Amino acid sequence: MSCAQTQGVHLDRTMNRTFALAGSACAAALGVLMISARSASSQVQGQQPGYVKLQTATPGTAQVGNQNVTGTGIFGVVKMNAFVLPTGAISGRVLGCDNNGDGFWQVDGLSLPFNKIVNLAGGLMSLTNQSGSGITVQAGGTALTGILGGATALSSSFGSSGVVGDSIAGNGVVGASSAAGLYGVVGVANGSQSCGIAGYNADTTGSLAYGVWGQASGDHSVGILGLSTSTSGPTIGISAVANSVSGIAIRASESGATGNTIGVFSQVQSGTGTAIWGNAAAQSGANIGLKGWAQGTNGMAVLGQALASTGTTYGGRFEASSPTGYALYAINNATGAYAYLGGPTYTIYAEGASSRTIFGNNTATTGAAYGVYGQTVSTTGRGVYGNANAGTGINYGVFGDTDSPTGYGVYGSGPAGSFGVYASGNLGASGTKSFRIDHPLDPRNKYLLHYCAEGPEPQNIYNGVVKTDAKGYAWVDLPSYFASINKDCRYQLTVLDDSEDFVLAKVTRGVQGNRFQIRTNKGGVKVSWEVKATRNDLWVQEHGAPVEVEKQGTERGTYQHPELYNKQSKSP
Repeated sequence: MSCAQTQGVHLDRTMNRTFALAGSACAAALGVLMISARSASSQVQGQQPGYVKLQTATPGTAQVGNQNVTGTGIFGVVKMNAFVLPTGAISGRVLGCDNNGDGFWQVDGLSLPFNKIVNLAGGLMSLTNQSGSGITVQAGGTALTGILGGATALSSSFGSSGVVGDSIAGNGVVGASSAAGLYGVVGVANGSQSCGIAGYNADTTGSLAYGVWGQASGDHSVGILGLSTSTSGPTIGISAVANSVSGIAIRASESGATGNTIGVFSQVQSGTGTAIWGNAAAQSGANIGLKGWAQGTNGMAVLGQALASTGTTYGGRFEASSPTGYALYAINNATGAYAYLGGPTYTIYAEGASSRTIFGNNTATTGAAYGVYGQTVSTTGRGVYGNANAGTGINYGVFGDTDSPTGYGVYGSGPAGSFGVYASGNLGASGTKSFRIDHPLDPRNKYLLHYCAEGPEPQNIYNGVVKTDAKGYAWVDLPSYFASINKDCRYQLTVLDDSEDFVLAKVTRGVQGNRFQIRTNKGGVKVSWEVKATRNDLWVQEHGAPVEVEKQGTERGTYQHPELYNKQSKSP
């Protein structure tokens, strides 16, 4: 009878015992197995007890003192007082058989070290434990491995797997290490497109399940460490994939209530490496390459720090390749304020209802520090542009203010021929209007200031010197545009003569054809002349030049300089 057969024996009841021997494939083949049934009725004083010898299906000659038993074995329980086992059956050994059906005795468990190569389609070992661990292996020395799994072939689901842990209610694989500098689970991948550790969660119910769970409880410990040691190629220390429409490929949670805890820490040593790389590969839709949440009252969803003390470093760098894309887009969901960088129209754009949409604060106490610095290299560019586009109210395109008695609210500079400050519209000042230059006599230590003449109307002033002819007449030529921008001319003549004669001068003809005529009572005399005219260009014709104006809006009831009136309310 071979191990593949399931025949056994049914022992007779004549020995006052009922026996049922399970038809084990291996046990039925062992013809040397002797079962002793000792009983009061079968054992005679001074004689050996009776034996039942397992034989093939066709029994041979009955041995003397033994009873032949034939028939089919009954699966069940053998009830007897004892077994008598032949040579080789010693303590600690169990029965086994090979592929040929030959039985043998072997040590209970595996002989270590154990090394065997098999070709089994169904797997080498399968253990199911309903209440505890499936396999527990411990390596007690340093640099040792509790379980080492290796796979060399590919399959259709995970690829080949050295170790696979599957649990319906617990942990599939748990690795624990209590030694310093060692790891509970180590996955090594040396092949192309291979994975050191692959975690798979097939739950489709939507409950919170994990393909890989890493936990570390000690100081400076690491829950999961992914290390790709290849020196070439696009290697990956940890790769995570989520196929769910609302899934998460990698989720890191740090539960410490205090301290500078870190949910995910990534580090690279390469000079051109990337510590964290997020790739949203879908060609459409509002997908996200990297997203951060912060739930603390002072939290930061994403913090970028460039710690190098030299070089052109970036705390954060954002790029967009689309001609209508934005390199960085930020929105405050509580206020609706938003800003973006690198947009199709504006490099920096911010919009919101707060009092300061963009605020620049430079806290340096010395040096040429800038709260906001704007620069352009375009031939028609604007370094800083401010636009208050509300149609009413007291608003400001650019508002500059300084608290220093020697400071500048707004400072503009330009080379010769350009405008340091230019106003396209009216220009006003509550103080004096002046030029200020280095003092010609002490340019290193002093300024020289000259002030503008003020008047209740805008005026244009023209002057010069003319010499009368022999009859005492002279024409004074004015600019060709004079009549186009002026009206209401006023004349002033001063004779320049060092003779003893009393010379008189007068205007004989007013401005006509952009010139006027003067006459002196003596010929050949120099006359200094001046013409003041009221400005009458298209701007003044359209907007006028008011002298007294009522305060409007928020300016009403306030003072530009309340300290002059011993008041506190200043204009906004």
